[in-house]
Amino acid sequence: MVRVGAVTVKIYRVRPAGKPEAFQVADFSTGRRRLREFADENEARGEAARIATLLGQGQVKAASLIGGEVESYGRAMALLGPSGVSLEVAVDTFAEAFRILGGNRVLEAARGLATKAVAPAPQGVGQGVADFIASRKARGASAYYLSDLHYKLARFSRAFVCRMDEIQTRDVQKWIEGLKLGSQTQKAFRTVLHTFFEFGISRGHVLSNPVKGTEDIQVRRGTIGIFSPDEMARLLEAARATNPAVLPVLILGGFCGLRTAEIERLEWQDIRESHVVVGAHQSKTSLRRIVPILDAARAWLAICRRPVAGRIWPFNSAHMIYARQVVAEETGRAGLPAVPWRHNALRHSFASYRFAEIMDAGRVSGEMGNSARVVLQYYREIVSPEDAKRFWSLRPSKDFSTIPFAAQNAETEGATTCSKVPVVA
Repeated sequence: MVRVGAVTVKIYRVRPAGKPEAFQVADFSTGRRRLREFADENEARGEAARIATLLGQGQVKAASLIGGEVESYGRAMALLGPSGVSLEVAVDTFAEAFRILGGNRVLEAARGLATKAVAPAPQGVGQGVADFIASRKARGASAYYLSDLHYKLARFSRAFVCRMDEIQTRDVQKWIEGLKLGSQTQKAFRTVLHTFFEFGISRGHVLSNPVKGTEDIQVRRGTIGIFSPDEMARLLEAARATNPAVLPVLILGGFCGLRTAEIERLEWQDIRESHVVVGAHQSKTSLRRIVPILDAARAWLAICRRPVAGRIWPFNSAHMIYARQVVAEETGRAGLPAVPWRHNALRHSFASYRFAEIMDAGRVSGEMGNSARVVLQYYREIVSPEDAKRFWSLRPSKDFSTIPFAAQNAETEGATTCSKVPVVA
């Protein structure tokens, strides 16, 4: 037996018939008994001592090495000695570099970086976020986009009170996985962080983007939520009766398929006789498109007496979220249950009923500003042709009079509560 500290390793002397004497070392480093055979007793004792020492230090993996693996391990540790870096960290770093660059380019990249003598300019995450948002604001980004950046990056900067170049891929991956949010929202966070660190590279605050190596998030699509023809009619009536400012939001979302953010950026002058002009600065895709005003939308827009100028929705995003919810709750009068407000259901309703009506994915995608693949994947066979006919037949009652809308002004522009949303009896 060879004993090192509290660990004992046994050696067996064996004399096979017709063969020279041998020595077998009992190795349990892998969790299972394995006999290693040596012709020389001293070699067997040396190996037993090595295994016992490593097991005593908790280095189970190293203890299981055999033959040339032992020498390779020893050389690796000797080479890493001057750096003070552990073998695990060194291998992890090399593996990531190999994945990014390829094995033959790792040294080339290191030498190129050393030649340039580039070092990131120190920049805290918080200050980096402030600079990034300021740059986007200077470029004319919308208030909606800036608000979204501020929310997501402020949350990130609270978690990382450090320099931007100190954040590694595994840090970002762990943080994203820790978000108690849906996959779609996690993906949105990842996109914003990717853009933020690309900005950092352009300003010299980081040399690489740690978000690039994180897992791509697969969005789990749930059931598409839409409004039935009856629910849409009740929402329009509730908006007309209690808060007419919400009426064009419902019309443009449900009968024209515009995105919420596009409606927020749209102005009355963008609504023409036969179509709505969604400018590149108003569209999510930054591409200008022309959206036809269908008969249902034209009939409902006709009861809205438009101001000369100003935005369709002259308030902020919080106003719209709150006002739409209030209108939905108002549908619960007269003994009927309230229509539950469903996220993005106006646009989903347009896509579903429009596709069921014309059965042309290319045309619907052109009107919505997305791809035909999305239309076919998410909106095909959602509603019946009969329901589509009922939806597109919705019209204002004859007793609906033209509803005036207050023009946008500086006071309503900066409002943060719904107390200034115009309500016309």
